[in-house]
Amino acid sequence: MQTLARITPHGWANSAFNKLMLFGAEGGDVVLEMAARATFGVCFLAIAFVRFRLSPRVS
Repeated sequence: MQTLARITPHGWANSAFNKLMLFGAEGGDVVLEMAARATFGVCFLAIAFVRFRLSPRVS
């Protein structure tokens, strides 16, 4: 399940939270997780723009 969680934004967030809260990591130790979350955000934003443009206009 941990491997499958890597394909979801929630899995990356949980990994970062665990590092920060349980293992005493610093902000710089979770840069990979933050980058993954930002990548998900950009991808989902692009999908939203495409879907919004293709949706029929309501008058």
